[in-house]
Amino acid sequence: NLFIYLFLMLIDIEKLVLKDIVIFGDSLVKLDPDFIKGLIYGMIEITNGIYLISLSNLDILTQLLLTAFLINFGGLCVFMQTKNVTTDTNINLKLYLIIKFISGIISVGFTYILFKLFTT
Repeated sequence: NLFIYLFLMLIDIEKLVLKDIVIFGDSLVKLDPDFIKGLIYGMIEITNGIYLISLSNLDILTQLLLTAFLINFGGLCVFMQTKNVTTDTNINLKLYLIIKFISGIISVGFTYILFKLFTT
């Protein structure tokens, strides 16, 4: 799909400036650079984002929570594919995006609860 290649190119371009974004983001909120990188990549293209999260030094719970969010949200690449398929419908894409984000947050909650239930 054209959108997948487009977002993969954006990720390649982003690699050139991602180091500065991670440093800036880390100085603002004191987050792990792997967390920021995985979240940014995952929001653009889910597969590469999750792959980077799996390679990161983040603890397993943080990796699971990020992965759960990204799988449910789907990333901008998935959103653009959805937008392309639904152009001739009356689907409200703004509402769709909001619902996908809320779904991601809910999946984080469920993942956290299940992790705590099965790891204690």
